[in-house]
Amino acid sequence: MSRIKKLVLFLLSNPAEADFSDIKRVLEAFEFPEVCSSGSHVIFRHADGRMQCVPKKKGRKVKQIYIKQVVEILELEEWLYEQEED
Repeated sequence: MSRIKKLVLFLLSNPAEADFSDIKRVLEAFEFPEVCSSGSHVIFRHADGRMQCVPKKKGRKVKQIYIKQVVEILELEEWLYEQEED
């Protein structure tokens, strides 16, 4: 099982919080590169215009509300379903 698939499964398990590095890895794997990092927030933008803002505070984890937003914008449930069909 790939690292990305493991992270997707983790995010779909509805965790209370996650490491910023894991969120960043998943966003970048789904072609959402980091475009702006100002203050305590980082913005990721897809080529089609979709954007996701994620807080990055030293020593703190990303909260559940942002995890849910990432799951929705990346359509992770559908992606996982497609992966299991292959």
